[in-house]
Amino acid sequence: MPGDAPQPVVFGATTSLPKPNLDREFGTEDLHLSSARMGVTKDPPKYWAHVSNQLLNQGLVKQRGQLVKEATDENPEGPSRSRPAARSACVSAWRRSTSVVAMLTLVCVRACVCVGWCAGTAKKDIFFNTIFGDVDGVRAVVESGVDIHQVDLSGYQPIHYAARRPNLPILKYLVSCGADVEAVSQNKIQETPLLMAVEGGDLELVHTLVSAGANINGVNAGGFTPLHYAVQRDQLLILVYLLHNHADTEFRDIYGSTPLAWAAYHTNVKMVQQLLRYNANPMATDLKGLTPLHWAAARGHVELAVRHSMPRFDAPPIH
Repeated sequence: MPGDAPQPVVFGATTSLPKPNLDREFGTEDLHLSSARMGVTKDPPKYWAHVSNQLLNQGLVKQRGQLVKEATDENPEGPSRSRPAARSACVSAWRRSTSVVAMLTLVCVRACVCVGWCAGTAKKDIFFNTIFGDVDGVRAVVESGVDIHQVDLSGYQPIHYAARRPNLPILKYLVSCGADVEAVSQNKIQETPLLMAVEGGDLELVHTLVSAGANINGVNAGGFTPLHYAVQRDQLLILVYLLHNHADTEFRDIYGSTPLAWAAYHTNVKMVQQLLRYNANPMATDLKGLTPLHWAAARGHVELAVRHSMPRFDAPPIH
């Protein structure tokens, strides 16, 4: 019937325009960029041609008629009903692109502000100067009254960083200023400066801390002593130094393993020899009932297990 025929839509007229669900069609439901909310249903068509050209120039739309075609597929009554869909789609894509540019601009501005702030305050920070090895900077900060026992967000004191980097002049200066050589990091690892020095592999730092009174058998949260650290980090010279200064070879970690068990596990022949020389027990069992002999054999070093363990019990030589 003639009364049921669809009426043509004229832009700028008072006739209400169709409201397709563009948010669902173009994936902008979470951005809330529908045509009804943006108030773009009565703008001149020339504006949308300009928007389309902008999108084409930015590579956001492959073909000029792509958006119109997608909207026409949803509206079989003719191209006149597809114009609002095309316009709103252009606005959605354009708004997305401009919002990304604005966000990146804001990030860059904030980054510049942070860099400027850091440049002005870093020289006054004892952790910054310690980490980057600036002895004069550390001395200036300490002389200004900064607490050398303060803890950063990672739970470490300046002496921990001086021991780990390593940086001997800063470590000696902090020790001379009364830094705690037994300070335990306030985190899950709970490391001492001596443990971190052993991990760093600098024997002179280790000697400085031991001479200043650091516990040579101090453990972390896992029960690892400096001897454990030396074995696991393959620090043979530090291992010999610790053994010579009466480090306990029978300390066990949370797994019940001694330093000798770890040396056997890593099949480090020289460390096994040194530990046995200082009377490490090759028959000490861990929580699983395994001895260093088991670990050496399990790792394919049966000869290592036999030759470096049997003489302790006066067994006959192997021919």
